[in-house]
Amino acid sequence: SAEAWARLSEAYDQLPDIAKAGIAAGRAYEADRYLAAPDILQRLWAAAYNGEAFPRAVKWCEEAHTRFPRDRRFALCRLWLASVPGRRVAADSIWAMVADYERTVPAAGRPFAERQARLLAAGALARA
Repeated sequence: SAEAWARLSEAYDQLPDIAKAGIAAGRAYEADRYLAAPDILQRLWAAAYNGEAFPRAVKWCEEAHTRFPRDRRFALCRLWLASVPGRRVAADSIWAMVADYERTVPAAGRPFAERQARLLAAGALARA
């Protein structure tokens, strides 16, 4: 069942075995794309990113950001993906991603988030 795959994915994520977490998350998503969707999508994009399957990581990140635009994990994944090899992102788009991410972070965490976002933007801008 989708629930069982989702729980298995969560268990693998805690080990951490990101590859197995991604496989189980994929099975959960296939069974029910609405079950625990933010967490499942997070594991799908992370597994693809860590496995250097960047086109798949982009797909999962963009789907997650479209479905959950206020979830900071998915605003941040866009910044991580802006600097991967072979990816071309315009400078103005990178700064828009920084602003998008900063809007998702509560005030208390904003100083760290701003530094993190700018560091990721620097890597993306260097590639751009």
